[in-house]
Amino acid sequence: GGSLSSNNYNFNFITGKLAITKAQLKATAENKTRIYGQENPEFTVAYTGFANGETLFTSGVTGDPVISSSATPTTPVGEYALEMANGSLFSGNYDIALENGKLNIQKATVSVTVEDKEKVYGEDNPQWTVTYNGFVNAEVLATSGISGSPDLSSIATKASGVGVYDILAATGNLSASNYAFVFAKGKLTIKKALLTITAEDKSRKYGEANPSFTASYSGF
Repeated sequence: GGSLSSNNYNFNFITGKLAITKAQLKATAENKTRIYGQENPEFTVAYTGFANGETLFTSGVTGDPVISSSATPTTPVGEYALEMANGSLFSGNYDIALENGKLNIQKATVSVTVEDKEKVYGEDNPQWTVTYNGFVNAEVLATSGISGSPDLSSIATKASGVGVYDILAATGNLSASNYAFVFAKGKLTIKKALLTITAEDKSRKYGEANPSFTASYSGF
């Protein structure tokens, strides 16, 4: 009765019931990122909504959900669902809501390296060429989806003196869905041209002094 009192009534007490229902707990597949061509990372779960200051380890939640993705190492760059299923997840005190996450596949990096070249002073510049490194999934340039070509340039001209000059690379119209590019410059080595110095033929009469000897130059 507690402090309950009345002049005109006696009291009859009937027990009631308190129904404690499960609290709501959310299990979310954590978003992940990886590079094109790599294996999927380990998928993990974040839990929110514990009551009474509990954590996953003190909450009585047992088992694990199943997280799956359709993405494989050959899946193109893009965003893909991390799908949640209940698996062996169980709790006596929580209704567990599952929330999907996302897997973001980012571009792999290909190195575009300008090949070193040589020429002789006075010649036209050779044709610039590049090599590509860093392909994944056993791809090669022809199967990688890369299109276009880089811009290649050098300050060296036909008149540039003997020395070493940079050959620079820029993106140009190079593009790819699954690859980003980094560029490494090459070197153009200009070597000395060959100049021929020929002693010119001379004649004199017996007994005379030798004439002045002269030379001719060819190969400029």
